[in-house]
Amino acid sequence: MDHAGKQDAQAEMISTPFRHTIFWYLAITLASLWSAPTLAQNQSNPLVIVPNRLSNSFTIPRYQDIVRDVQRTGQTNLQIDAPSSSLPGAKGITGAVSQVSTVSSALDVFLTDSANLKASADEIARIVSNEPADRHSVLYDLQKRYQSSNRPYKLTIARSISDFVISTDTFGPVAPVQTQAVAAPLPVNEAIAADLKQAAGSPVRWFDEKSAQLMASTTVLESAAVRSPVAAPLSKTYANVVSQFIKAVGVPADADATQGYINAAAKFKLDYAAQWPKIKNDAIARQAAADAYNGLARQRVLKAQYGAMTNFSPLSYEQVFHFSRYVVSLRDGSGNICSGIAISRRWIVSAGHCFTNRSWRDVRVQFDLDGLGKASRPLQILDQWPDPAPGSKNADPIDFAFLRIEEDSIVSAAYNDLESKVHAQPYNAEPLCLQSVPVTYRQPVFAVGHPMGLVKTVHDYAYVWFPFKIDEELYNRMGSEIFAQAYKIEKEIGRTSYAESVKKEFEAAYGKTERIEDQVFRYYFDATNGSALRPSFGIDTDTSGGDSGAPVFDRASRCLVGIFSGGQRDTLSASEVSWRLHEIATPISEILKHMRSTNRTQTAGNRVLDADELAARDELLSRLNEVSDLR
Repeated sequence: MDHAGKQDAQAEMISTPFRHTIFWYLAITLASLWSAPTLAQNQSNPLVIVPNRLSNSFTIPRYQDIVRDVQRTGQTNLQIDAPSSSLPGAKGITGAVSQVSTVSSALDVFLTDSANLKASADEIARIVSNEPADRHSVLYDLQKRYQSSNRPYKLTIARSISDFVISTDTFGPVAPVQTQAVAAPLPVNEAIAADLKQAAGSPVRWFDEKSAQLMASTTVLESAAVRSPVAAPLSKTYANVVSQFIKAVGVPADADATQGYINAAAKFKLDYAAQWPKIKNDAIARQAAADAYNGLARQRVLKAQYGAMTNFSPLSYEQVFHFSRYVVSLRDGSGNICSGIAISRRWIVSAGHCFTNRSWRDVRVQFDLDGLGKASRPLQILDQWPDPAPGSKNADPIDFAFLRIEEDSIVSAAYNDLESKVHAQPYNAEPLCLQSVPVTYRQPVFAVGHPMGLVKTVHDYAYVWFPFKIDEELYNRMGSEIFAQAYKIEKEIGRTSYAESVKKEFEAAYGKTERIEDQVFRYYFDATNGSALRPSFGIDTDTSGGDSGAPVFDRASRCLVGIFSGGQRDTLSASEVSWRLHEIATPISEILKHMRSTNRTQTAGNRVLDADELAARDELLSRLNEVSDLR
């Protein structure tokens, strides 16, 4: 973005010694060289000022000082080349410039294509004039602030790239290289355009010019507060956000100003969630607050606060592969039906609904422990516990199945090799781990299964959007954010009352509450697999039929956090998808709780277990305790 440099803002950005230094450099070189200077500029190269000779008073150390000063201030949009390659740093400072270059001196010199600046100013005027009064963008606030600020500085605007001048009231005018440009105060919209371009081109690049019109004006919440007093506290908080934003735009290279804006936005987000119980049933207040929230969510510098960032170390991908090798497929006479994961050499955990209208005796388990698709032979299931599997009937309150398989020399050898890599160099794999505490909001996860009976697949880049257990504070935060997202969709697709319907669905999903001591907790239940409300958490994996029973791992610790149990139909079209349509998993924490309360002798039809079968079940319980919360 272009910037009409301004005396007070850039004076804050660049130290006075540097301003004089760069001025003297430009003044000396241009004054002494203007008899035959070279000025090059095109769409693909930066503006280049090439001295034909150096003044006697302009020493090599002085040149080096200028180079260092320019680098420190982040002024990378100017290239100054020295005539001799013997000069240290003679290549100068290079940056990408198409039509704009800004040079700072004692009185800011702004060098730009004035037509480009005017076009941006006209666009700002067009946007603001077409905005409804209750839907103004922050550009409206900028106009009001700049009209009342009486900004005194003057900017030198070139009539073309080849017309420029440097002038100062301290050292006297320097003869122009070609035609003297006109120095005059910028009109309001041009001053705004110049500042936005400067902010977008600042060294940290914290701002995107196009996102300005996505950020709501203070008038949105102010108008709402007039009609609905419950919006007043948020209106005050948001006014501070906009004030800090305008300050940061004025001094875009000032880290403190930028941080002030970031902090103000974070405070608004917290207040929005805290005020949600008061505004959620007031259509005017909640919609205005959602507009402000959504506008901030689309600002570049706030991405880490408002989005779900995915940053993982290379080592984590080795661990993903390691844990994928424990994953198995479940098969019957028709082919692959589900997925699962080996807890030990003899015990597998999968989804209970995989055994709806199907006996475990008719199902086989197949390993792929080498991770190369070379599967073992299908192994027979010898026991299922509990039996029948919870989730195999519609009324069952939870969905999981533990399966004991026959011993196999090939599988045992591969399993032993896999376990030998735990903490062994150079692989340094981690042992299997079960997370006994519920997952949290926006916790990164991945699943590994056999979608549609195909080869093993890692479903990565997924997040928990609906944790199983949350407190009231998180309930309000999630409710406010979910409404804001839905309200944005409502306006984009023109579906009346869509956000309100989403709000009701969210509240119904967390309708079950429990008081533990002095704190209220809410629980997420899903009934997509039948009539029962089963403990679940919602994830945005792209899983399919055949993935049922697949393990869901925490992306950071690689601990097992759930067993995939279902979700949206595989024939769902893109146009039907919304934020609310998620896949679901059974929390491993609830599976462990259920197993610890299940009688070790329990069987279907009161089948009597022999000593070896009881020992195998004891082995499973011991293994579950052994691998719980290892990390």
